[in-house]
Amino acid sequence: MLTDSTIPNNKPDSTMHDNVTETCVLVDVAESGERNVIKKETQILNIKTEIQHMWNVTTTMIPVTIGSTETL
Repeated sequence: MLTDSTIPNNKPDSTMHDNVTETCVLVDVAESGERNVIKKETQILNIKTEIQHMWNVTTTMIPVTIGSTETL
């Protein structure tokens, strides 16, 4: 995904852009066992801000975490 600034691994898993309603939805999927989930969410939030400014759209981020959590 092209942005004005360099963001490492700057791509969400899915992007939906609607020109009629001027909205953009970013979907990011992560496994619950990943150690970098918080880091990945921060990067996607940076991308969300960049897209809002570059494309002049309302952007929503949907984080999806898959897998099981080990709780007692």
